[in-house]
Amino acid sequence: MNCPLCFGHSTVWSQDKFRSYYLCENCSLVFVPRGELVSLSAEFARYDTHTNDENDPRYQQYLSLIVSTAAPYLNPAEKGLDFGCGRTKLLAKLF
Repeated sequence: MNCPLCFGHSTVWSQDKFRSYYLCENCSLVFVPRGELVSLSAEFARYDTHTNDENDPRYQQYLSLIVSTAAPYLNPAEKGLDFGCGRTKLLAKLF
């Protein structure tokens, strides 16, 4: 499988009951193959369950799940890019 970012060679990095995750041997991108991504309608339905507002408990819960899933794999000195999590700094505060 070729990486969608740099087109380098990628291998299966992890799997769950829904999809496979690939790791690019060149740029280290972890990605899901296009054919295994959630449908647009499922994606919209998921985002419609909250408002991107720091005071919305559903938004807090949504981002907390991301943090609790990712945190065990991260080093506290690492930095990340918050892309698509709204106009608040809630994700950074939770991390």
